[in-house]
Amino acid sequence: GIITGGDPVLLQTEKKTVEIIKETKNITDYVFYDDIKYAIVKILLPKDAQDITEDDLEFSFEPQCYHLKIKVPDAAPYFFYVNKLYRKIDPEKSTTKIVKTKNGRTVKISFAKINIEDEWYKVSA
Repeated sequence: GIITGGDPVLLQTEKKTVEIIKETKNITDYVFYDDIKYAIVKILLPKDAQDITEDDLEFSFEPQCYHLKIKVPDAAPYFFYVNKLYRKIDPEKSTTKIVKTKNGRTVKISFAKINIEDEWYKVSA
């Protein structure tokens, strides 16, 4: 005769949390300059992000790219992506931090140069 396996049995369930981003806010306004050991980017935090802490910054450095997400309570996050940096960097020596300025709080990104003699004329290649 026909053998059936019986009623289906649920083996496992998995719950995934998905962040819904209603609006993409890309940062395109920043200050850039070439320092001796670093290429520096400064981003003035928007008004709704002036109270964030460094815990609200998610970022990653790679030799040729950089990604930043600024999480804002009760609002959509801001993004700053450089998919191809002008020159290669040392991710281990590069930093992202919040600094106070006379115009408000700023995210300061310091890209550590591999060769300090290399000049940077812009952020992305």
